Amino acid sequence: MKTTSIKFIIGLMALVLSLTACNSPATISGSLEGLEKENTKIYLIQPEDLQHVAASYLGKVIDSAIVNADGSFEFQNIQTTKEPVLLELAVQPSGKAGNYLQTDDPIQTNYMPIVWQSGESLQISAQFDEFQKTFTIENPSDLNSALLAVRDIKAEAYQTFLANQHWNVEDGDELMAKEHALLQYKSSLMEFADSTSNLLPALVALRWVSPENDYERVPEFLVNQCTK
Repeated sequence: MKTTSIKFIIGLMALVLSLTACNSPATISGSLEGLEKENTKIYLIQPEDLQHVAASYLGKVIDSAIVNADGSFEFQNIQTTKEPVLLELAVQPSGKAGNYLQTDDPIQTNYMPIVWQSGESLQISAQFDEFQKTFTIENPSDLNSALLAVRDIKAEAYQTFLANQHWNVEDGDELMAKEHALLQYKSSLMEFADSTSNLLPALVALRWVSPENDYERVPEFLVNQCTK
């Protein structure tokens, strides 16, 4: 009788664990709208150092997922980490590598930085052709809320100072006007980086100030961030 009871309990526990595993949510999942074609892929990229953040063709692709016909996708093969880690989600136009990041126009930018840590499930949604602009996270953490905030700051600054602007840089006056507009755009991101207490969002803002790693005109900002 005792042996039968023990076997029954073990069997019941195995069934419960099996059901729990089957019903556990994906680590990172979501849905995309406006897909260009079937079998579109979305990639999960891990920057391996600061220069890889927001840099095209840099960073390690650690997972990819096929976007289903209904727009849904999920990642399941993410390694556990002890601390929050900065990752980038990217969708790709045809013929582009998994870590190709389009950075010129915030409206068409095809990637979004996120912070993830073990045990956390992220549910996201976005439009395929306006990925960063429309990117949302359900019930975001404080760190992801900060990343969404600096994304909005960048987009607003771009529309205010750079969108639809064309300068004849051979003209000295227009060159000065372009440099001033760029500085105004960067200042919005620098103010965020200086004011936030969150390291990873500050690093993203730092890289968005100059994806080309050209901080010659804002050296004080770079020094202050390093000190901070």
